[in-house]
Amino acid sequence: MASPTLTRQQPKQPKQEEYGGLAQKLLDAGPGQVAAARDELIAWLEALDNSTTGAAAHDPDALMALYAGSILMAQWPDQRAKSDAWYGLADKAVGNMQIADMHRYFHTGMLVTQAQDLLAHKDEIRARKLLERALAEDVEPRLAPLTLHTLADVQRRAGTKTVSLETVKTADQRIAALGPGFAQRFELQAQSELLRTQLYNELGVPDLAWSALLRCKEAAIQADNPQLQEHALLFEVNLLLATDRKQEVIKLLRPGGKERIPPLPARLQMRLGKAFADMEPMTAEYAEEASTILSSVLEDEALDPEDRRSAYMSLVDFQIRQGDLESAEQSLEAAKAELARILQEQKAGMSARDQAEIEAYSSHLLRARGLDKASGKEQLASLKQAYDRMIDDLQGDERSSGGVGFLHFRTRRFMLNELIELSLAVEGEEHGLDLALEALIEAQELGSLSRALKGAACTPVDVRKLMTSAEGGVLVFVPDHHRTLVLAFDAKPSGLCKAVAAQGVWAPLVDQWLNDVSTAPSGDEKSLARNLAALERHGKLVADTLFPAEIRARMAGWKSVTIVGADLMDGLPFEAIPLGGPEVLGIRFAIDRAPSLPVQVKLANRRAKTPPPPADKAGLWLVAAPAIPAWADPALRGLAPIPFNDANRKAVQKPYPKLEQAFIGETATRAALEAPGLCLASVLQVTAHGTVMPKKERSAALVLRPMSKGDDGILDCDEVEEKLHVPDTVVLSSCSAAHSEQRYGEDGLNHLGGAFMFAGASCVVLSSHPVEAGAMQALMEVFHQRLSAGDSRAESMRAAREAVAKNPRFPHPFYYSLVQVTGLGQMAR
Repeated sequence: MASPTLTRQQPKQPKQEEYGGLAQKLLDAGPGQVAAARDELIAWLEALDNSTTGAAAHDPDALMALYAGSILMAQWPDQRAKSDAWYGLADKAVGNMQIADMHRYFHTGMLVTQAQDLLAHKDEIRARKLLERALAEDVEPRLAPLTLHTLADVQRRAGTKTVSLETVKTADQRIAALGPGFAQRFELQAQSELLRTQLYNELGVPDLAWSALLRCKEAAIQADNPQLQEHALLFEVNLLLATDRKQEVIKLLRPGGKERIPPLPARLQMRLGKAFADMEPMTAEYAEEASTILSSVLEDEALDPEDRRSAYMSLVDFQIRQGDLESAEQSLEAAKAELARILQEQKAGMSARDQAEIEAYSSHLLRARGLDKASGKEQLASLKQAYDRMIDDLQGDERSSGGVGFLHFRTRRFMLNELIELSLAVEGEEHGLDLALEALIEAQELGSLSRALKGAACTPVDVRKLMTSAEGGVLVFVPDHHRTLVLAFDAKPSGLCKAVAAQGVWAPLVDQWLNDVSTAPSGDEKSLARNLAALERHGKLVADTLFPAEIRARMAGWKSVTIVGADLMDGLPFEAIPLGGPEVLGIRFAIDRAPSLPVQVKLANRRAKTPPPPADKAGLWLVAAPAIPAWADPALRGLAPIPFNDANRKAVQKPYPKLEQAFIGETATRAALEAPGLCLASVLQVTAHGTVMPKKERSAALVLRPMSKGDDGILDCDEVEEKLHVPDTVVLSSCSAAHSEQRYGEDGLNHLGGAFMFAGASCVVLSSHPVEAGAMQALMEVFHQRLSAGDSRAESMRAAREAVAKNPRFPHPFYYSLVQVTGLGQMAR
């Protein structure tokens, strides 16, 4: 924090001017000049202390100079051992300030500055005490927001993130109370939004983090504060790198190419180098840029030690991919040395994350060089210990409901993949399977749906018993930096089948292919034929990468597939992937998507404890085609009517003779979903428009008929979890019910699927894309027929896809492949 200054000052301030010259001389000192400049300033401060604080009449100008100099020395790196004494001198200077508002202003400023200094050196306990003292001792109103911001940062680091958000909200109120004319208003607003950016990202809601970051950038521009603008840019780059969006980083930091941008600060230059080092495929140009930038930035003395460590770690990954294992080994040792210096300065132990990252790269190098059994076992023990420690540290970490899981961050996915690969290399594929599953379970136990469902932690034995059968198996996808680990296992005793797919090959295809699959076809028969041919061609490239020969051989005898990690795969519509010829995966196999391994087990355990509905209550509970009244919100009135008539109702309810509960048109309200009898039904189907609530953390919602002018008719995820108790099977026959901001790490929770699971369902059928009403109705008719006959939810949907695909009205995968079965789909209702 900059030393506080008052606007009301005497015209002449000779001591402050004298101090300013000495301080600037120290800040500008070159190599070999720092010690002399520092000693000169210290001698001057000691003389000023002797002549000022003992005087009968205290000179405000001298006291403020003494205060500012003491604060500077307290934060000077080689004065760390004397920092408390320097803060004591600043406190003495403040104590001699006889103007009341001056005394309060600088007293608050000193406490906050010292707290920030302690926080920078990981002493959160003392920092919190100082901040609480400042707030309790009649905090200076102009410094109250800064005090609260620092306290919020302490709370964030302690893991109490929702408490920290409330503190930031209080800081906003204090900023507003200062009035629109307060000079630092925009700077303080930018700091609030910067804190929100950090908090939302750590809570697992990156979309809200981006919104806060945009507000921060706007406030920093209005404040005309280059330092805050650079800080906001740094956060933006970090968010992009965390989600593997390196091309956007390069565009952001080099909008006009390398010849058209002024030199970047060291910390941004380092991140630009990381972006080039992570590019896939690695061209000669990218390799040269990465090597040049990272090498030069490591020579920059201004580079922060933690950024220096990060640059070395980036070089390790880059050099491994270049095949330069010797240089990678040297870079890893340099990273370890840099980390040791940081830890020595902070007098702290190595963080679990740093240790796990180092051990993961050590494992990668060991495997690349070729490991023997002894070294492999030793490295596996070290990596497993570091990984477990990191998981333990994160157990109490606060996460937002519906937020991203542990695997949102690519470095964590890299660590997990290394642990799996090393386990398989050391223990073999049969015995390594349990170690691999154990590591994956540990990561996914941290997901917010898994936490919400509670229950005992599951084991690899639980997973294999529940998720494999004589007729089916499991596919696990874990993409990290530049590869996607594909694991296949089933009930056979032969263990695990592993393949590594090049992420740089399949990832660029997905966006275009997903657009083609999810767009309703139009045009004549020739256009449709070309579209289908292109779709099959692109899909085959994805299939050949993600389903290599060894994986297909393992799947050859399967009839069903449970997919784990679908959310990590950029919205990939697995059900539409062709496996040779026009037949797609969703017709060849009965597919369900597991939110995570522990969630599957916990859903099964909950289901086993729930008695089946009474015979006279079992059946389909139908809520369809809400009629929007004339007095409703114009946005609702503008929605197209849903084509759903009595014939449609009879077609889906016919297989369920025991129960005929239908709420259609004017009765399709939230009351129909809050009725006590709903939980006794076998299946709930909601046929309604899906919508997006952009201000909600989980944006997906359903549009029902408003019951009154005070009811907006929107059923969102929070209301589903808080108010509904639903049957075991839920079908959401609506557009984009599974729509959500991309939050990697726990598929199924950030949309209505996860909310309905929390509310009692073990399986939810829904789509994350627009659907065509006629095709959806056709799918539902076959689905309910097969489900009521005793088929599993996944098999019922497979049969429905097959039937609709044969209908000449619906020749395109858009009509039949975009409806997903999430949860325990391999079980019958």
